Amino acid sequence: MSREIKIGIFALSAILLLIFGYQFLKGKSIFSRTQTFYIHYDNVSQLSKSDPVLLNGYQVGLVRDIYQDPEDMQKLIVVLDVQQGIKVPDQTVAELNTTSVMGGKAVVLNLKGACCKESGDYLEGKTLSMLNSMIGQDEMDGYLDIAKSFQRLADSLISKIPGKESMGATGETLEAIINNVRVTTELLNVLLAKQGPTYQTLDNLQGITGNLEGNNDQITGTLQNINKLTADLQAAELSKTIAELNATLTALQTTLGGANVALQDIAALTDALKTSKGTLGLLINDRAMYDQLDETLVHMELLLQDIRLNPKRYTRILSKKEKEYEAPEEDPGIKD
Repeated sequence: MSREIKIGIFALSAILLLIFGYQFLKGKSIFSRTQTFYIHYDNVSQLSKSDPVLLNGYQVGLVRDIYQDPEDMQKLIVVLDVQQGIKVPDQTVAELNTTSVMGGKAVVLNLKGACCKESGDYLEGKTLSMLNSMIGQDEMDGYLDIAKSFQRLADSLISKIPGKESMGATGETLEAIINNVRVTTELLNVLLAKQGPTYQTLDNLQGITGNLEGNNDQITGTLQNINKLTADLQAAELSKTIAELNATLTALQTTLGGANVALQDIAALTDALKTSKGTLGLLINDRAMYDQLDETLVHMELLLQDIRLNPKRYTRILSKKEKEYEAPEEDPGIKD
């Protein structure tokens, strides 16, 4: 067997193992067949895919899909995958139950009627409240009967209170308070004495509350530390921002001060130029000086022109021989 074939077999095995593992984590059976049932619900109460389907507390399937009914947009359709060997009678009710106070959901099959529904059929759906889910309707009826018995007992006891008629409205209020307290107390005692899921849930909640109460000082200290840290961070950021703003304002003031000095110097120079003081002022304001300077420049230009045209005349300055001046035929200094 070549190396390429071995690598291909290994990659295919890894992909299949990944698919089977994913399906297993979702609670799906890979090798066993299932039957599919559909239920209409007005409200699924946060039911989600892969939630269990229970029969007398035993998981026989899971929720495969939840989608909107295309014929009635106000309803939802829940799709259940149930094990192949489970018999589902024709009047079975799929009850949407709350399995814990933390919000766990499950679909409980309440089997009724004659056999049997086939795969692809619709089941009747029913949503139970949290209290009905954890206690049951039959038990709730019993608790209500007990509460009514205590109600009658409280009425009998209150009717025997001396001077009730003379107390007027106060007596009626006292009667109502005693009645409510006694009925509530007895009902709670019955519920807690049941020793079922409700008692365990309340016991767990009591333990959690006790732990929170025992660590109240630590929780308070932690919250205070968090508040202090937040305040320190806010103060640090604010101080840093203010310092940067002050530095920027200082640099801006320095720049504006330098610009002000420069503008003052320019203003002074402009004022000096407007007067007849100084060379530039005289040149700008004194016309006679300007004409003289212009004439001097003309003579300087003629001298330089003569030096260029008769350079030998200026090389005999130290010689005793004198050479007569010969005017050029075209003297640039002579104006027509």
